[in-house]
Amino acid sequence: MALPKPYRLRERKEFERVYRRGQRCGSPALLLRIASQPKTITKQSPGTPAPIKKAKSTASKPVAPQAPKPSRIAVVVSTKVHKRAVVRNRLRRQIQAALQSLLAQLLPGRLIVITVKPPAVECDYYKFLQQLEQLLIKAEALHGH
Repeated sequence: MALPKPYRLRERKEFERVYRRGQRCGSPALLLRIASQPKTITKQSPGTPAPIKKAKSTASKPVAPQAPKPSRIAVVVSTKVHKRAVVRNRLRRQIQAALQSLLAQLLPGRLIVITVKPPAVECDYYKFLQQLEQLLIKAEALHGH
């Protein structure tokens, strides 16, 4: 089962951020890279003056705090792991299924890339779940750890 859309890491800039600035943790079958998400900044073309906002009284409307963005995750399985796409896709699906059980405990605002190593071919769902949990605890990305 695939990860829900809000939890998918898809943009090239975010992958680059994780690979350049991210922290690495490894296990026998997986390599986890984690970085914090950048703060959202409104895009403005250069040379365009900032829009002028009219002063509003804050007493009429309470300002709601922004909810933090959910952590986004990508699973990368190279052809070095196995040459057959069927095997690579099965590994990716098993890891994503293990991740789904950990999504509720995951801290918000993280960018995570999980790279699969060749020994993962012999692993099953429960080994992936155990290794993912250990890696996320080591990277301090789970609530309560």
